[in-house]
This record gives sequence, C-alpha cells and structure tokens, in this order.
Amino acid sequence: MSSQLEGKKGLFIRKVSVKDKHLVRSGCNSPEVGSLPSPMLSPKSSSDTIPAPEAKERENEEVVFKAIKPHIREKILREVLDTEMDYVNDLAILISIYKEPLEKLGIISGIQTETLFSNVNSLYEINKDHVLAPMNAKFQENIKETWKLSLGEIFLSLQDHLKAYTDYCSNQPLALAMLKSLETEKPEFAQFLDKTMMENPIARNLSLLSFLIKPVQRLCKYPLLLRELINNTNPQDSEYTQLVAASELVKNAVTFVNEKQREAEENLARRMKKIEDLSTVYAGIAELKLASDVNRELNREGKLDIVLKKTKHETRQILLFSDLLLTCIVKKRGKGISYKLENATQISDIIVTDLADEESTHGKNGFIIKDKKNDVSYTFTAETQDEKTEWIADLKRLIKDHQRQLAKQLKRTQVTTNVSLTTSQLQAVQKTPEEEIAMLDAKLVMTDKILKVLGCIKYEPLELREAIWRDFIEKELCAIQAREKDLAEREASAM
Repeated sequence: MSSQLEGKKGLFIRKVSVKDKHLVRSGCNSPEVGSLPSPMLSPKSSSDTIPAPEAKERENEEVVFKAIKPHIREKILREVLDTEMDYVNDLAILISIYKEPLEKLGIISGIQTETLFSNVNSLYEINKDHVLAPMNAKFQENIKETWKLSLGEIFLSLQDHLKAYTDYCSNQPLALAMLKSLETEKPEFAQFLDKTMMENPIARNLSLLSFLIKPVQRLCKYPLLLRELINNTNPQDSEYTQLVAASELVKNAVTFVNEKQREAEENLARRMKKIEDLSTVYAGIAELKLASDVNRELNREGKLDIVLKKTKHETRQILLFSDLLLTCIVKKRGKGISYKLENATQISDIIVTDLADEESTHGKNGFIIKDKKNDVSYTFTAETQDEKTEWIADLKRLIKDHQRQLAKQLKRTQVTTNVSLTTSQLQAVQKTPEEEIAMLDAKLVMTDKILKVLGCIKYEPLELREAIWRDFIEKELCAIQAREKDLAEREASAM
C-alpha cells in the first residue's frame, strides 16, 4: 500500500482496505477524505492533515475520479457523438432553410444577413470536418469496444478553431438585437420566419432564434462533456492529459467569450442610446427610427457651411452615419440653438467631389455632395483644410464599404437555371401548355434579374460595374449550358 502512495504530492484519497481495487482521488468535501503530507512541507511540521498547496487549489473543483466502468464511459461517449451529430445537423438546417433563402429572396440586405448569421458557415465546416468526422471514424474503428476509444486529441484540436467561435459568440448580442428589430420593422421578414418555422418539417417548429443560439450553447456544453469524460478516464492514460488540457482550453474560451459578449452588449447599448438621444435634440429625426438598425453607427458630426447661392452661405449641422447623411438646419433661439432635419441621403446614393480652392467660386475648403437618386448637388465648405479632408475621407470610406457589401451580396445571389432558350431549341422540343407557361415565367424572371443588376450597378465605379456584370453573365452561361445538356438528354431519350 505504501509503495502505491510514494511520490504523490498532496494527493487526496479515501480510506482504503486491502480489498480495494482502485485508489480514488475525490473532492476535498467528501467525509471520507484524508490527506497525505506534501514533500514540500517541512519534515518537522506537525500539520500532517493540511493539504498541500496544489491539492488545496483543487478543493473547489467539480472533477471527481471514479473507477472506470465500461458501460458508463460508453454511454458518455455516445452522448458526445450523438449531441455533436445533432449540433452539426442543426447548423446545416440553419443555413439551408433560413440563411440561404433569405439571401436569395433579398428580404434583408447583405449586411443584415451577415450580422444575423455571422460566420455560421465556418462553424459548420469546422465541426463537420474537424470534430464530427474524426469522432465518427473513431467510433467505427472501435465499434466492439466503444468505451476504450479516445477523443482527447479531437477535443484538443479545437484550439485551432476557437477564434471562429469567439467571433460568432461576440457578435451574438448584435445578431439578437438585429433579429428583434427586423421582426418589428419588416413584416415580410417576420412572415418568412413564421412560415418556415410552422410549415417546414425540417425546422421542427424551432424559431430562427433557437437555431442562432446553438453555437453558444454548444461551446458551453463542451466543458460539461469533457468533465464527464475526465471523470471516467484513467489518469494513467495518455488521453487523460489531453482531455484535461482540452477542458482548460475550452473553459478559458467560454470565459473569454462571456467577457466579449458582455462588452458587445454594453457597446451596443451605449451606441443605441446615443442615437436615440439625438431625437431629443434634432427635430424631425424621430420619424427616421434611426435606432431600428443595430448596425447603424454615428461616425461623425459637426458643422459645415452650405452654399445656397454664389455669395450666400448658411451653417448646417451634419450627422454622418454608416448608411445615412443627415443635414440639419441650425437656428439660434435666444441664448440657445435648435436643429431641424432638412435632408436625409443614403450613403449608397452619394458621390463626393473635392473642389480645389483655386477653382472654386464659393470660397475655400469646399467639396460637393451629389445625391444621385434625386439628381441634386450640394456644395459645402469647411472651416479648415484639415477638416474638409477628414469629411471627404470619411464619406469615401463609407461609400466604399457600401460598394463592397453590394458586390458581396450580388456574388452570393444564386441565379436559377430557368433561363430562356434559343428559337431552334424551342422548336426542337414539343412542350405542353404547362411547359409553355413555365418557359414564359422563366423569361420574365430573367428580364427581372437583368433589370435588377443594371439598377444596382448603374452608379457604381466602372471597374466594379464590369466585375459585377461579368460575374452575372458567367453564372447565366453556366445555367444555359446546364439547360442545354438537359434538353439534349431529353431529345436522346425521346428518340
């Protein structure tokens, strides 16, 4: 017995007899727990019952080591695999019945889609390829003695992918706020969610919210599963060390994610309050419901002079949001100043032109903002050259951000294979009345798509316009080729 205990620093054990087959290290709250003096203590110390420092650090740990029971360990391993399968399947459902249809239908914008779903596609690939696949392979390899298989290495490999989870979970407060806002502000969005949840059997009557929180729930579930595995793994096994390391890794990640979520919630609340408070200062702004878009951010505010006539300038208060430019009239009332909304222009509709001082007839530090949607131009002047440069830089940055979002959204949009055919192909295949109607519908769909693309790229820079149009044409050509192949097969089978 004494030989078994040598070298075990501060190891807690229960009282054992010669009939005991295992030594059990337990939590220090057990009534049967005693302690061994640590070699770190002085040999002359009479405090033999004081736990060693490293043992004392474990007093509050929930991990309890038990004699290995194959049927219990197998049950835990099965739970790990089954819940991982369910999780990966739920991610696939979230993408296929919510995310992708919303992208194709265009009910919400590209940036709203990104805010709602973040990097869920990456999480799906990570867990499908790097967790579930190797986990399932191990079960197949150890199908007769499942309880013996080792998952420590798989869990430890999560360290390479935890940043993706951090990104998703940190975005969660923004995503949930966006979801709530869209359900309130966009009836067609709310109808789509209700219809999908109630009518699509794959959804299992689960709301979009239920699926969006799955990754956060899974990340928080891992420490519990790992703890159970550690409890039922022999400390002498190599897997034990891997499981303990993975457990610490995931627990630290959960702590970090919780902190990031808290920061994100506080930042969102602070940003939304700042925007909501504007309605108390600026008359007419409340009707815009600026706080309804959780992605909206106030980038810059300040005074500029607007040129009304060649020699007449008036001061305007300008609010530059991530997606809007607000121009407000400034009025002095006694000792105070009041503001009233004059114009609201979408960033996507703005063109900015710098004016050189020597070319301007309206004074120094001038630049032009053109509202291309309403075909109206405004000339502003700043107090200093530096101030003008900063305004122009911020405006151009936001315009470029919008252009990038538009390009990404158009790239994500999948074009259906229902495209019009050549006259010879139409004559070669005899169509039923139903097929005739379907063909006409396809032509209308294609015409509508072309008009939408042309409308989107009309005011974009030439290089971006060409890239978007080229991408659209390439997809349509692929669709036509697929349709032609199908027709050829139909003709061959008819002969």
